[in-house]
Amino acid sequence: MGTVAQVCRRKGIDLLLDVARILLPEFPRLVFVIAGPVGHQEDAFAERMMQLAQDPAFDGRVRFLGPRGDVPDVLASTDVFFLPTRAEGFPVAVLEAMAAGLPVVASDVSGIHEMIAAPELGWRVPPDSLEGFTAALRTVLRLPDRGKAVGERGRRSVYRRFDSATVRRKLEALYRGLCGPAATTRGRTAPA
Repeated sequence: MGTVAQVCRRKGIDLLLDVARILLPEFPRLVFVIAGPVGHQEDAFAERMMQLAQDPAFDGRVRFLGPRGDVPDVLASTDVFFLPTRAEGFPVAVLEAMAAGLPVVASDVSGIHEMIAAPELGWRVPPDSLEGFTAALRTVLRLPDRGKAVGERGRRSVYRRFDSATVRRKLEALYRGLCGPAATTRGRTAPA
């Protein structure tokens, strides 16, 4: 199980450790990996999280990988993507995980709501819901074929809804709506 995120409180890394503490005894082959740098002015928090991960209860199965330039490889080495974030804009890591065909369990905040637009595309859980995250992850771990099917639907959805042509059309429509009749058409500005 992996996440790609800054090691900071906002990204819910403390909650990830709480979920790991519950699930690791139930799933003896489960390992949690966190790829990402320490968040800005989050040194004390990150150090505390990394020290907690050394607790014998985790048995070395929570690993902080640090900043990575090989995110696609990190995602390819995981079976589930988990992001218990408390606040987000539009997290690219969730799109990358979905594009990689991973089942995604993430907080139901901002842009994630748009990415995981329906239950068949992934699991959205209220932020800070230890019980909700644990239940969703148990479902994925106990029913891996269902998780794979959700991951595949998520992958197809990302490529259909977030490809460059679709995003360009949505942005053009937004700008036309904001600019009104004087909107830009085909690269030329209409006279005011």
